[in-house]
Amino acid sequence: MLSKSHLLNTLDLIGRIGVKRIGQRKRACIDILLIVSLVFIDFWLLKPFGFKLTSVLLYFTLIVLMASTYRRIRKLPYLSQLPRPSLPRVYIVVAIATILQVALILICADMTGVLEANLTWTSFGKPPSRLPSWVVEKVITVIAQQIGLQLVLFPLCFEISNKKWAAAFIGSGLFGLLHAPNPLLMLSTFIAGPVWFLLFLYGGRLLPIVLSHIILASFLRFATPSHIHLGLGVGARALPKLTIVLWLDNHRLWPDVRRYSSKEYFNNQGGTNELFIHGCYRDILGRNESEAEKNRKSKALKYRTRKELVIDFFSQPEYIRKKSLPFPNSQNSWYIKQKYKARKVIKSDKTR
Repeated sequence: MLSKSHLLNTLDLIGRIGVKRIGQRKRACIDILLIVSLVFIDFWLLKPFGFKLTSVLLYFTLIVLMASTYRRIRKLPYLSQLPRPSLPRVYIVVAIATILQVALILICADMTGVLEANLTWTSFGKPPSRLPSWVVEKVITVIAQQIGLQLVLFPLCFEISNKKWAAAFIGSGLFGLLHAPNPLLMLSTFIAGPVWFLLFLYGGRLLPIVLSHIILASFLRFATPSHIHLGLGVGARALPKLTIVLWLDNHRLWPDVRRYSSKEYFNNQGGTNELFIHGCYRDILGRNESEAEKNRKSKALKYRTRKELVIDFFSQPEYIRKKSLPFPNSQNSWYIKQKYKARKVIKSDKTR
């Protein structure tokens, strides 16, 4: 029976293609290139088209690659000589850093005018009953990200640059690039990355950083509207939402979105969700809503903001045809067009 050591040696993709002989720095570059490429393939090709089995196989390959890489670099002074201060001290330092980052998010969100007026469940885009499942999913994702960052990506960047500050910014830049095309996440991860890196160097423990990451990700989604954080989506899955945002901007519709979603408009319609929905149908689409439409929108307002609902009104085919505007999908990239083609193929296969 193969031991774990034999398995890693057998499935070490780097070793199997003979990169051992080219030197540690070049090998670190190829390690990073392979890791980043595999993640990009999943984000931009596999997940959007629903290739779940292929995605699982890709992540198995990625885990093996990262495990074999960590096995090779774990004895470097960078990882083997990390300080171990007392756990309470580590948590205090991480807590202070997290509070400062949360304050920075609040200040920036307020200065740019995108801070949610009321920090409610709606900012998560999900009803309260679905929040626990969202948190569990986010915890698993964050643990995987921090293991990859602190035990593989940052050490490889240090192996290339031989300077901790350079490793922090190179690694954070790569981590931010993986969050493309989401502008907010790309900027946020690039800023937060060096902080997490320094905290790990200080305390040598992953759990406090994982908790800090979860708090920051949740608060970022909590404090900013969905058209800013794009549902924390990355890769091809974020493109449709980003396309709508850019489409609204290109056709100068944001002033109308802000007007119809304002508190003044809500109060002028009567100050209730039903009257607000009726006003949107009348003023935006130029007609009265059906009973089914009113019920559907009323249900949506239980876990969505008024601005999200107004954006939906403006991006409806009915409104676009009425104003003779080009459809947002016509501005989408090849990835989104292929996504819809793949969905049609899957549906046709199911009906056979």
